[in-house]
Amino acid sequence: MEEMDRDLKACNDAHKEALKEKKVEKKVEKRKKPKAK
Repeated sequence: MEEMDRDLKACNDAHKEALKEKKVEKKVEKRKKPKAK
């Protein structure tokens, strides 16, 4: 059981990191192209 919990936590951490990366990427993209309208 403990090993599963550890894997789950690692998975959650990785997921959180991925979400952070996506947010940062979006911000960078916005900065790169000012108003594409």
